[in-house]
Amino acid sequence: MINFKFNLARFMCQLKKTIKVITYFGLFPFYLPRFIEYLNFNLSTIIFKDVDNFSYLYCALIIAFLSGMQWHKIILMGEKKYILVPILPLFLALSINYNFVYFDPFVILIFSLIFSLSIDLIILRYINQTWFKKLRINATFLACISFLL
Repeated sequence: MINFKFNLARFMCQLKKTIKVITYFGLFPFYLPRFIEYLNFNLSTIIFKDVDNFSYLYCALIIAFLSGMQWHKIILMGEKKYILVPILPLFLALSINYNFVYFDPFVILIFSLIFSLSIDLIILRYINQTWFKKLRINATFLACISFLL
């Protein structure tokens, strides 16, 4: 029994490390347009006409993923009054393709990322573990910084 608990604890520690590594590697596409601009690559070889659109699309996909995770946790909590809240950052992020909101896309995406983070920190504060909250704060901060560079 003690060996099982030790192996489970070691597995959970390794799982946390894996989640952190994947999260931080997942931030690379946010900085990809800045790297391309910095290195002065020939932009005609890039598939995307506007490299910033890649960052906007990637950010919208990340927000969709986060909204789905939050929606799953709220359903498991049984809190029906919060059931539509995780979808709001997603709708806001998807509005960059339409002229519903008259802000620059990066402002809308930064607001959506921060709104998604606030859902994790306020509504899901009792479900998410401390290490996950810290990871979300760091990843959100780094993603937002990429739009301000």
